[in-house]
Amino acid sequence: MTQSATNHDTSSASYKSDAELLVDLLGRLNERLAVLVAVRRAHSVADPALKGLVITDTEVDELIASDLHADTSVDFDLGSLWSGVEARLAEATALRWVQLRERLGLSAFEMEVLLACLAPEAERRFERIYGYLNDGIAQRYPTADLLLRLLAPRRARSQLQAMFAPDARLARYGLLMAHAESAGAPATYRVSDGIVRYLLGQGGIDTLLAKCWCPVGHPPLSESLWVKLEENTELAALVRRHRAVAHEGSAGSQSVQERPAENQLPLHDTPLVVVVRGRAGSGRRYLVESACRELGCGCIALDARLLKRSPDLEKTLIAAFRDSALAGAPVLLHSLDAWFDDAERCEELRTIVERLLIELGWALFITTNDFAPLTRWCARARVMDFPIVELTLAKRTAAWDKLLRQSTELSDLDRTELAQSLAIKFRLTPGEIAEAFIRIFNLGLAPRAAKNQPSTPPPPA
Repeated sequence: MTQSATNHDTSSASYKSDAELLVDLLGRLNERLAVLVAVRRAHSVADPALKGLVITDTEVDELIASDLHADTSVDFDLGSLWSGVEARLAEATALRWVQLRERLGLSAFEMEVLLACLAPEAERRFERIYGYLNDGIAQRYPTADLLLRLLAPRRARSQLQAMFAPDARLARYGLLMAHAESAGAPATYRVSDGIVRYLLGQGGIDTLLAKCWCPVGHPPLSESLWVKLEENTELAALVRRHRAVAHEGSAGSQSVQERPAENQLPLHDTPLVVVVRGRAGSGRRYLVESACRELGCGCIALDARLLKRSPDLEKTLIAAFRDSALAGAPVLLHSLDAWFDDAERCEELRTIVERLLIELGWALFITTNDFAPLTRWCARARVMDFPIVELTLAKRTAAWDKLLRQSTELSDLDRTELAQSLAIKFRLTPGEIAEAFIRIFNLGLAPRAAKNQPSTPPPPA
């Protein structure tokens, strides 16, 4: 069969960007779609009564031609779309498409399925092409049947059908979402929001994660106190040691230069679970996020209280650990205490988290108020307890003194006496000290602010 086709760069030079790779992949997909369009037209009967309800032959010709060079003809070969680009990916290991495949262990066919389902997000014309091939304008994304006809040799289709099962990687890791327009209609497949953002370089976070993301619940002034905690360096050092052991185990005799970069996912069999314990305001979440920033890996921070109310518990956790694998960023479940009053739901959560951590994760942080019954959590992981020590009298005094110094015009003697008095009377955490100071300050109960000072304490530099 002969078909007009896009001129592909057949050089062996590596792709310079994900955008360049995507343009090439969409061109190859476009050629394959042109073949299916020709086959469908050969077996279709025009019905004038359907005008306006279906996509016409003329319109789909224009859509296909919009990305093709009419003066070029090639013999169309139904080979692998992905194999056509693999030679140019050998040196392009930093590309998101390459990292997605390597970190989630995807096959060439699974990558092609993602490409075909991503196409309408990259170029809207593909929606109408799929509508034409699905014989229904409302079905703007590919069905499993269309994907198999588009991407798989006839002899392999029955075997590859299993790729669309709920327990197969594409669904298990939250890469594809199935949707049926109506009862009895075949499901169409879209790429999940987080993967669309990742592959198209759009930034932001998956919409599922956004609903449970940890809100900023502390005043900025708290951070000026948390940053002084000794636990900051201790927690970062703990995670760094774990990663060093992981790299050593996975790299074997590799030289230092050949080992994975700091922000790459270490491949090993023993994930790390760190239970950070402390009272509200002790800086639990801040310590975790600070340690992750120091290590250059970021953090996927979910509020367990919001997660408990979510109707999409498993989907949200899948998105979190999937994106954790892609970014090399640990997952944080903040305020897990909210689950401990419901043993059945807590076990449900534990089962999902353990499976995902073993399959996709390398580190998980959990924050709680006090000692938590987490010894059974993730039996195949290395679970470590990390308590945040209560501030001593001297440290509470220093915290009050720091805030009074920067926001009042007290004399040194008055400031020291007031700081000591407050520290003795109230055994507060750093966050509680910051909140108490702001309340007093805003109510006008603190000594008068220095001239030209703002009415609320400024955030730390």
